[in-house]
Amino acid sequence: MCMRNLVKVNGRYSKPSMIVHTGDSIEIEMPHGVRRITILKIPEGNISRKDVNLYYDES
Repeated sequence: MCMRNLVKVNGRYSKPSMIVHTGDSIEIEMPHGVRRITILKIPEGNISRKDVNLYYDES
């Protein structure tokens, strides 16, 4: 998706190797619309599926 310029981080097209940080805004162009995600926290290691929503906010 990044190679096809479908992903933006903080308003700029990103490469697959880009490192995201807390507070970054990610936009992913999908066939049914744009998905917008804000990084709330970066996990330190593995997290359980039930805790995933603590790390990002989708608007």
